[in-house]
Amino acid sequence: MANGAKGFIFSIDAFVAFTLVLVVLHSLIFLAAVPSSYYAGLTQANYLARDTLNTLTYADAALVLNDTTLDGISLMHYIIMTKDVGNLEAIRAYVGALIPDQYGYTLEFRDSAAGSWSLLYDTKDYADDPHNKLYNKLKASSYSIFFGYTDAGRDPKSSPYCYITCNGPGCPTQCDKPKSFYEAGHAALGLVRLTVYR
Repeated sequence: MANGAKGFIFSIDAFVAFTLVLVVLHSLIFLAAVPSSYYAGLTQANYLARDTLNTLTYADAALVLNDTTLDGISLMHYIIMTKDVGNLEAIRAYVGALIPDQYGYTLEFRDSAAGSWSLLYDTKDYADDPHNKLYNKLKASSYSIFFGYTDAGRDPKSSPYCYITCNGPGCPTQCDKPKSFYEAGHAALGLVRLTVYR
């Protein structure tokens, strides 16, 4: 056997190259699985929209606006009530004050009777608004239910049960059931959507 046996020679160079390829592939897979900052920013925008709506829903308009005629009305209720008169200053002053300038926002209202969304305010439409931005990379929305009466209810009559308002000797007093035309009023249900974008 003059030629000798031929076989595969496994060299150190091939082993090092194979190991480097495995390390690079493992690194690429690991980096692809790590969440990017987009999701953290999206979560932050969602919390911002939700907290802004909650603040407006729980803020008392009578205290904020120093107007006793608005007693028992939230700031969100005030903004929705005055939407027909184009109360952009209230939206800028109270919604815009709660959202940092690096975000743009839209405020929309959906009336249950109308069945469609109406845009109340969008910062991209107003050049003088410090929130004037175009939607580029992230957008998050939050919703709040708006409830109110479309007409005032009538006063109820006296109760037929053992209350001070029912007349008669002894307790329980025996009274005829009062003739009452009390109505609670017709309810209006709406949905407010605040979208924060960047």
